[in-house]
Amino acid sequence: MVFYSLFSIGSETKNKSVYARHIAVLALIIGQVTKSFELVFGSYLLFVAFVAVLVWITWSVLEDLPPSKEED
Repeated sequence: MVFYSLFSIGSETKNKSVYARHIAVLALIIGQVTKSFELVFGSYLLFVAFVAVLVWITWSVLEDLPPSKEED
């Protein structure tokens, strides 16, 4: 977690997809820790992490697309 926060602070890109990445990493870590204590809540957090990863990938791809040209 410390390495992730250090690399995240040093990152120059500030896209909207960064928020989904933060949620994915945080939910994955907390979900894995709570799952290791055999708490059911960990399974839900792992599911949230999976969805956040999908949102992160989709959002980052959509942000890198060129703007669309609208022809009238």
